[in-house]
Amino acid sequence: MNERPTVLKPVGPASLAEEEDFQLGAICVRPSLCEVEAGGARESLEPRVMQVLVALARAKGTVVSRDQLIELCWEGRIIGEDAINRAIAKARAAAELTSPPAFEIETIPRIGFRLKVCQSAADIE
Repeated sequence: MNERPTVLKPVGPASLAEEEDFQLGAICVRPSLCEVEAGGARESLEPRVMQVLVALARAKGTVVSRDQLIELCWEGRIIGEDAINRAIAKARAAAELTSPPAFEIETIPRIGFRLKVCQSAADIE
């Protein structure tokens, strides 16, 4: 059911321009524009927040550790826990463009995060 992705590739700012748009339930995620859209409402995201959202979406429902997020989105730089928590909080806020939220980011205590698309929403492609 939750098989491990073979390799998660880094999601640097430059690679966002090359990312294909994808759906998270009723929300269209446009990495190259750093925006999400649902029902005509658009919201811009900071590039780092979009990087985190893309990394979690690529994991296809498996857990992404904090260390993996640091490697994928911060290029392995030393950062504080607050930086990750802020990015996750802003990514969670993007889910609230729809009611009920199109997806949720589950915290796995002391391990990492998992993105889950709501039952009525389509799978991540």
